[in-house]
Amino acid sequence: GHITTYRSLLSPVRRLPWDILTLVFLFLCGEPTWWDSTRVKPPAFQLSQVCASWRELAINTPTLWSNVLFDLSKDDYKWSSKSSFIRLCLQRSSQVPLDLKLRVEGAATDIDRTISDGVIWPTSHRWRSLDVYDGPFKVGIKRLWSQITDLSNLECLEVTASTLITALDASPALCQAARLRCLHLNLFHAPEISILTAPLQAFPWAQLTTLCLVCMNCPPQFNIICACMHLTKLELLMDREYAYGDLPSHNGTDLVTLKHLNDLRFEMGDFNGYELRPLLIEVFSRMTTPALKHLTVSFPSPDIEWFIDHNSSNCWSLDAFAEFARRSGCTLTSLCIDSPITPSECLSLLRLFPDLTELDIREPSDDPEFEGLDFPWKIITDSLFNGLRTPYPTDRLFEDRTTTIPCIPRLRHLSLHVEVDSRSGCLIRSRNYLLAFDHANW
Repeated sequence: GHITTYRSLLSPVRRLPWDILTLVFLFLCGEPTWWDSTRVKPPAFQLSQVCASWRELAINTPTLWSNVLFDLSKDDYKWSSKSSFIRLCLQRSSQVPLDLKLRVEGAATDIDRTISDGVIWPTSHRWRSLDVYDGPFKVGIKRLWSQITDLSNLECLEVTASTLITALDASPALCQAARLRCLHLNLFHAPEISILTAPLQAFPWAQLTTLCLVCMNCPPQFNIICACMHLTKLELLMDREYAYGDLPSHNGTDLVTLKHLNDLRFEMGDFNGYELRPLLIEVFSRMTTPALKHLTVSFPSPDIEWFIDHNSSNCWSLDAFAEFARRSGCTLTSLCIDSPITPSECLSLLRLFPDLTELDIREPSDDPEFEGLDFPWKIITDSLFNGLRTPYPTDRLFEDRTTTIPCIPRLRHLSLHVEVDSRSGCLIRSRNYLLAFDHANW
């Protein structure tokens, strides 16, 4: 027993300098998830129980306690233990900025007691980021926001649309958050939103630089983007309900011009393949982005019914993308395609952006229920590689036919993601060989 104990004390990890060990601890105590709860000890608590030196380091490093999740929806049998836990975490975080996640659905008595006891809201001046999940009942949210008076350090906010409206109604603090730059807004089951009327009109939309809209389900929600004129990063996570309307929903005159937008991500999870084309037209015919450098289109999980219909393989509207590229005049340098697309469509799309230096292509993963079916969305094929290294044709009558211009001449980084399984192993090895061969000739 003594030998085992001393061997542990002499292990290399115990001889690490404190500054290196602190970095390791900070990595381990990263952002919590909603699966964590107040019943499970956070990593900082676990580290402090290993030995005396680790406990001293953990207690003397407030940053380890600054990224916390408080789940007030659990029906704990003792309120005093939950309150003590929250107070201890906030005490050990000292005065460093807080990245706080609050889950406040469920038992109203516990939530009201947390707020009335002044456990959480007095630290609002330290909140750097705030993520609130309140469930469908909005229990305690209005009371929480009504007591918040100082959000001077808030930089990032993640809430539902209804919670945002409640917060703006309850307190002017959010309207006065001068450092707020990032908003993650969930529009799931959102009420009808108009940023031109109170209370949303008072929200500082113009100072946002990062916006993520989750579950966009109707065209009027594009008005939110119009108000955020200084965006540099935009994420649109579409809901299937959006495609149920008559798309495109505009006549081409109500364009959204985002002069500073650098990074655009357009995504939808499970979807019917027939929805992809109208949604692409809807989004890219609405926007003008002259500064755009990075574009991600992610539709990774189409359903099997669309896969069976081979006539649906041409689902990208290249005309809409060509008009978008012409209208924006952007020099796109990074493109990620995580969506069904044929090799010919992919090559046509790449020719619209000759300044690309980074290309990331991801084939939709093979679901077991698709076994034995042959689909046209296999992107990473010989025809794609041949197209990448073959000069694209020109319509100019007197073009010098001896010149060779690759499809994307400035490409420096090519990332290919293929599903690895027993059925496609040989094909994957062939693709890797072709990639090395093409790289040597580029």
